[in-house]
Amino acid sequence: MLQAGLTLNRAMNWADFREALAGWLTPVSNFLYADVDGHHGYALGGDVPRRKQGDGRLPVPGWTGEYDWDGLIPAIELPAALDPPEAVIVSANHRIAGEAYRHHQHVSGEWLNGYRAARAHEVLAATDRHTVTTLAHMQLDVFCQPGFELARLVADLVLPQDDRLLLQAQQVLADWDGWLQPQSVAACIYTMLRYHIKQRLFTHLDDLLYAAAGSGLFTTPVASLYFDFRLMPGLLTQLQQSADRSIVLPQPGSPEASDTLLLATCFAEAIGDLQQRFGDQIENWQYSQLHTLTLRHPLGRNALLERIFNRGPWPTGGDMDTICMGYTPFDLEQLQLYTGPAYRQICDPGNWNASVSVIAGGQSGHPASPHYDDMMGMWRRGDYHPMLWQRSQVEQHMIATLTFCPDSVTMQKR
Repeated sequence: MLQAGLTLNRAMNWADFREALAGWLTPVSNFLYADVDGHHGYALGGDVPRRKQGDGRLPVPGWTGEYDWDGLIPAIELPAALDPPEAVIVSANHRIAGEAYRHHQHVSGEWLNGYRAARAHEVLAATDRHTVTTLAHMQLDVFCQPGFELARLVADLVLPQDDRLLLQAQQVLADWDGWLQPQSVAACIYTMLRYHIKQRLFTHLDDLLYAAAGSGLFTTPVASLYFDFRLMPGLLTQLQQSADRSIVLPQPGSPEASDTLLLATCFAEAIGDLQQRFGDQIENWQYSQLHTLTLRHPLGRNALLERIFNRGPWPTGGDMDTICMGYTPFDLEQLQLYTGPAYRQICDPGNWNASVSVIAGGQSGHPASPHYDDMMGMWRRGDYHPMLWQRSQVEQHMIATLTFCPDSVTMQKR
């Protein structure tokens, strides 16, 4: 791993890049490539097993040999592309290899939905020539395609005309542009609706998982995250194909199924939930009520130390389906999870000095340091700092020198 990383950093061309990836064992990762000659590419790196049967996602008999590994996919045969005809490469944890790929059954089992990748293609295609500025705007994009589609379905529902709050919330979604901004009321309604849909669809699985593993679906981080990331494509397809927005749901404890007006039922439940949480004034139902970020230090788990080590909370936008990912599963609030871009970077191979980056938090791990959290404001605003490529630039901006010696360590401040 260490040698592969060093070799990658020293690659001078595409051939060097692919050769370096041949030494990358784990974790299996997506790698993007660009060089000063205008070439750009993608390659998957890592050891990917070939299996005699199955795809490795479910338990199988391990004592028969039927499901054993049959070697590894050669590195040169892993998915890769150099200078594709569309002149754009997007990697957003989505499916990268279709059934035309010879080893598709071994590499295409687990991926996120394609909403973020599709939005990235859309944004990139909207401008003929991109700059650091346009790409910085793209990294902050919080348009939610499944949210926009689900809002259109809610707008078409026939609801009780005597429920003022329900009709008001329906109109808010009908007018929504699909952007998950912290101050958005529609984003808050959509998120709560999605939560209640998940609860209604998978409650029976929650009971099964609890019986088998001692922990339910909605309190198991990995399981809850999995369903959140994989839920919407199939759900939207079924709802769009149903004239009354119903869906067939299994009945817990019974092999029978019932036709449930899923969308109308869950929408009413979501609005009732929001009313109970935040009151009758719909303008107070802002996304920031449900969606925040706190940077948590391991020592910050202690109540006496959290104010020293932790930073936040701050309102944030986006969710698991937006380019600017910002996933806070509020139904797992006690677990304090957050998934988002810890590091942002934009590189210009034609002018390395124009490259920029920013990290969530700061460069130092010491809470007393001024650099413990000095980049957090930049990260939240979408600002960046220059990446210093030339030694003269580094020396110009240097604030301290750390010297490692065989017998001691000295640090000189400038």
